[in-house]
Amino acid sequence: ALGGTNVAGMIYELLTSSVHGIALDVTLINNAAFNNAALALLQTGLSWAVKDKGDARQLIEDILKNVQGALIISNGLIGIRLLSGGGSVLTLEADDLLGLKQRPGSWYEVPQHTTVKYSDATRKFHDTVLSLSGAGDFGNDEKNIEITLPMVTDARVARLIGTRLRTLETLPKNPDTTTCGRGAFQLQFGDVFVINNPPQGYDAT
Repeated sequence: ALGGTNVAGMIYELLTSSVHGIALDVTLINNAAFNNAALALLQTGLSWAVKDKGDARQLIEDILKNVQGALIISNGLIGIRLLSGGGSVLTLEADDLLGLKQRPGSWYEVPQHTTVKYSDATRKFHDTVLSLSGAGDFGNDEKNIEITLPMVTDARVARLIGTRLRTLETLPKNPDTTTCGRGAFQLQFGDVFVINNPPQGYDAT
């Protein structure tokens, strides 16, 4: 059981309710996508406890960021999609790439220590902080980060997600920014794609 409300149900309410949300017509909603997301969130152990009043649009944005999800439009209907990875759905060839920018990372950019804040259901949803190791002696000893997980109400899940996100924050960043042409039009949030451009160091195999 979840300690709070299922996130997919909350977003559905915020989208369609004339009292709590932005009053979209329910015929614009992809119910199957929301049901699938709700089941996935239930199995993962993610919920949300709302403590303060706020703008519906901002709350939706905050929720999606924390559960690594996005609202997508398919066949004219609004659905929710969770980032899950999986096999690639598209291979981009050199002609599809309009620009490719690469930047090396640096150990000095990473934090030395990391904390995770979540809403503990066993403590009446009070904010609770877990301490996780950061990059240790490699990291910037003046840089600490706090990962806020208001959608998590269980310590085990908070530590699991916090550890995963901590890994992303405590490794040097080496981001590649790709600008694509129409060949990438079909890509949606969470899709995995492959770049086949050996001269630039990208091999589809």
